[in-house]
Amino acid sequence: MEKQLGENHPDVATSLNNLAGLYYAQGKYAEAEPLYQRAIAILLATLGENHPNTQTVMMNYYLMLSQLPDDELNQRFDPETVEMLHNLR
Repeated sequence: MEKQLGENHPDVATSLNNLAGLYYAQGKYAEAEPLYQRAIAILLATLGENHPNTQTVMMNYYLMLSQLPDDELNQRFDPETVEMLHNLR
């Protein structure tokens, strides 16, 4: 798909999001995270922050992050972000 559409096409981001969702469902957060991040980057660049597709992928990413252990969240994120992620649990 990337070869046909180009690496920054929104449909590529959708495929990345879907694959990340599969990894997330399997508890493979380390594999899912870079896919979510890449999908978000593509969608921000092509559709913008307020587009529903961008918002959906961002929420999927946040939901995955909310499942990380508290110690990891506290190491990686500021207290406000940790609180936001806790509220998604």
